[in-house]
Amino acid sequence: MLPGGGHATISSDAKGVTFQNKRYEKDIRGSPFNIFDTVGLNEGAGGATVSPAKAIEGLYRLMRALDGGIHLLVQVVRGPRVKPSNRKNYEMFYEIFCEKQVPIVLVITGLENEDDMDAWWTRNHEPLREQGMSFDDAACITATEGWRAVFAKRFEESKGKIEKLISDRCCKIPWEPPEIQASRLTTILVKTCNTILPFKTIVIAESVYQALKSFGDMTDKAARKEANKIHENSLRVRVSPWTNVTVPNVVIFGETGVGKSSVVNMLTGGGGAARVSPGGKGVTLQNERYEKDIRGSRFNIFDTVGLDEGAAGTVSAEKANEGLYRLLSTLDGGINLLVYVVRGPRIKSSIQKNYLMFFEICCKKQVPIVLVITGLENEDDMDAWWDGNHGSFREQGMTFSAAACITATRGRRNVFAKEFEESKEKIEGLILDHCSETPWLPPAGM
Repeated sequence: MLPGGGHATISSDAKGVTFQNKRYEKDIRGSPFNIFDTVGLNEGAGGATVSPAKAIEGLYRLMRALDGGIHLLVQVVRGPRVKPSNRKNYEMFYEIFCEKQVPIVLVITGLENEDDMDAWWTRNHEPLREQGMSFDDAACITATEGWRAVFAKRFEESKGKIEKLISDRCCKIPWEPPEIQASRLTTILVKTCNTILPFKTIVIAESVYQALKSFGDMTDKAARKEANKIHENSLRVRVSPWTNVTVPNVVIFGETGVGKSSVVNMLTGGGGAARVSPGGKGVTLQNERYEKDIRGSRFNIFDTVGLDEGAAGTVSAEKANEGLYRLLSTLDGGINLLVYVVRGPRIKSSIQKNYLMFFEICCKKQVPIVLVITGLENEDDMDAWWDGNHGSFREQGMTFSAAACITATRGRRNVFAKEFEESKEKIEGLILDHCSETPWLPPAGM
């Protein structure tokens, strides 16, 4: 959007196209600026063009090596939803790398369909501050002219906002990072790598090793020893697979037969970790935990015993309720997200009962809750089901942070294969967008 020589590569594909940090000389309102386009963060390990560890290391190297220091940080996020990773990246680069010494501004893209783009900042700047993110200024924009230039006017307005943001907030006196010791560098890299790569300790150790060799006054052997020590210490934290306060806990619950275990298996691409059955009785006999990697982030996913199975089921309704209550009230590390799975298209009366019992009574309405509606593979437009029915849930006192209308089956001869893959992406997005960074811990004696 900014005027001047050189054009940054962009793409609508799933993978990133910026493979390395690049500098562009831009003229903004008569003044020259060096604008650095950097490798995208949080791309994840699966098929990523640049791994998260290398993206972190590369940006750190850039900040350390810039001639003339740093005058301004511009954090770009895609609205309208603020993701947990936005806070992590803010902490990593503004607080840890730059020690809060550089002005930072926020640019929110993807707002072209808002009636008033600037109103987004009015609504959200205070919630962002409550999350520990303070900015010197912000610009709510669209970064696209849209199909047949439908957003051309807004695009030009956005360009003016970006130019003004840089002109007004760019610091006259640059901040130059102080000389850094190897021990300090190790601490920084461990913090930053853990921010985006929890428990990928081998990747963290390798990044530390490479950086210590490059920046630290250490021999190759000493750098390797320091990196191995980090890896070993990280592993010792994980003695009990059920005690893990770093990895968020996501609890999936609902009636028997609605597809909870199928949803768990979707998250691994059909790895078959959780048992499923077309039979009349449930096959999940106890609450089970699965560690799942979702787009590069690690989660504890809890598949729970089906509710409302009745006296003839494999697990009685009373024992299922008791088991889920015990899980919610004693879970090590607290609860970060509830995923309530129901089977559509018909809404049963028991849906409200389970919602009240586990969201309102057990969790005191303190945990984010999202809704997943399965069994919609025969609908012409699965998402239209929620558009037509969310009012019915609200009338019964049930509100959710978000919802996903899906199919949890590929169907006979893979007839629903496309819908299944789309559904998997919906579930992943639901968890990534709504999993709370701060877990809810039940009060003592609950």
